[in-house]
Amino acid sequence: MSAEPLLRVRGLTAGYGEIQAVREVELELRAGEIVTVLGGNGAGKTTLLGAVAGLVSVFDGEILLGEDPVGKLRPHARARRGIALVQENKRVFRGLSVRDNLVVATPRVAKAEFAAREQDVYELFPVLAEKRRDPAGSLSGGQQQMLAIGQALMAKPTVLMLDEPSAGLAPRLVAEVMDRVATIASRGLAVLLVEQAVHQALRVASRVYVLRLGRCTEQADFRGADQQRLLDHIYLGSAADGVRTR
Repeated sequence: MSAEPLLRVRGLTAGYGEIQAVREVELELRAGEIVTVLGGNGAGKTTLLGAVAGLVSVFDGEILLGEDPVGKLRPHARARRGIALVQENKRVFRGLSVRDNLVVATPRVAKAEFAAREQDVYELFPVLAEKRRDPAGSLSGGQQQMLAIGQALMAKPTVLMLDEPSAGLAPRLVAEVMDRVATIASRGLAVLLVEQAVHQALRVASRVYVLRLGRCTEQADFRGADQQRLLDHIYLGSAADGVRTR
């Protein structure tokens, strides 16, 4: 794992209109790790991802990719720099085949490069290779989620952000998707994960941040006996004695 952060968020305040949904967020993400962001409904998780991707207005703060500030770039320019966001609800082209979904998601590259990227996706998600000629709308919910992630990977990102990839999936499929996310990180990508299946998200997490009322803290202890106290602290508002933040 690289010692230097690949993505750095510094003092980020962002939101909609005059509403500040996240305030003064500090976050770092390194290549090869999965950083999971937890928080209750309305905490600002989706806003945070959207701000990094360029889809949500940033009022203050910095977004750095490596040493380069990208916070003023338009979304497509950030995508070209290597930031990919898979939004909630499996945004695939249902009338197109699986393979054509990968084609339309790929920047203009040489035929050999496209073939290599496509093969990488099929190795990660073998079911997509089996169904590559089928309409995306005929896939199961879990398969559509895999395809949505595959689309993002076709752009060869360095930072992959996932917003609720388990939404609407059966528990068995949630575990499978999380296992694939872990594999993606093991290949050197930096993964920023927002996930409602909390225990699965914690299972694969390298580090954890918690958003509460728009503000962000990194959690030093999120495994073992401290995990339930942490979850009570986030979702039930308990004092959660013994959970330390930094």
